[in-house]
Amino acid sequence: MFTLLERKFITVISEPPPKKTTALSTQLVPKDPEYFNTDSQMKVTTIQSTADKEVDFINQLQNLRPRPSKGATVPKPFNPSAGRGAGHPQLGSSADLEAKEVGQAHRQKFPLSQASVPHFGLPFKPLLPENRHVEVCPFSFEERERERRALKEKRLEEMRNVEVPQFKAQPLPDFDNVVLPEKKKLEPTKPEPFRLLLDERGAVKSSRWEQMVKEEQKQQEQATVFKARPNTVTHKEPFQPKKEDHAAAVVEAFELATERRARERQEFERLASEKEALRALVEEEQRREEEQRQQEEIAKLRQEQVHKAQPIRHYRPVAVKKSEVPLTVPQSPNFSDRFRL
Repeated sequence: MFTLLERKFITVISEPPPKKTTALSTQLVPKDPEYFNTDSQMKVTTIQSTADKEVDFINQLQNLRPRPSKGATVPKPFNPSAGRGAGHPQLGSSADLEAKEVGQAHRQKFPLSQASVPHFGLPFKPLLPENRHVEVCPFSFEERERERRALKEKRLEEMRNVEVPQFKAQPLPDFDNVVLPEKKKLEPTKPEPFRLLLDERGAVKSSRWEQMVKEEQKQQEQATVFKARPNTVTHKEPFQPKKEDHAAAVVEAFELATERRARERQEFERLASEKEALRALVEEEQRREEEQRQQEEIAKLRQEQVHKAQPIRHYRPVAVKKSEVPLTVPQSPNFSDRFRL
């Protein structure tokens, strides 16, 4: 990494040099560059004196607000034998209850309020804090402790008055006369025939098949019995043909599809031949134009290849003069390593 002095030197070197404006009667006067003036860029650190520190400490003390003082804790007797049961209310310790009451009193005397925002355009005038004095009031927990003791005594009295069940022992059994239960006699297993669903479905199917065969035989027997139909033709009127009134057929001119397709084919071949002739004419015209263009290019190229001598040109003579610009006097820069780490 480069230091501040080296970076500034690099920027001076990278910048383009200024334009030189010199006169015959003046000479260059070397000067120190202003880019290396780092004395004015040093950080100024101010150290407070002992008197300034005392003044600041006094101002901080004046800005502090007095805190409300708590009253002295009054010790109260307690009964260690009375423990907390499942039915007793769970109350906090005396220190927790005391801290909660003091916090409520402190919130009532010092309510929190949001600072009002000043109107735009008016000068800001902050309100100075008022010197408030906390009034210490005596307090005690005698009434609360009295109620707690009365509640405990009531609970203990209820527990004492509860009737305790008496223990009654059961008599021992008589081991001299032992009566055993009668032993049950199990009958042997009797095998039964199997009842399969396949047999039931087979029986139903066979019964249906027999019924269908019987119905078919009955129908065949009924079909073989001859039964003549009554003669109704002799009682009907004889058939008489009716003459229909239709107009005579008119023969119209018709055109075969083969003739239509032949005519369309001739028209298509005629258009195709015309297009082919037109395309041949266009190609012939393009070929003639290309040959003419090539001949013109060849003639032009032959004319350009003919050599023509150029005349000798005459310019003004060059006058060599001595430079009037004075030489630059080199001057080494004033480097300093006092501020390097």
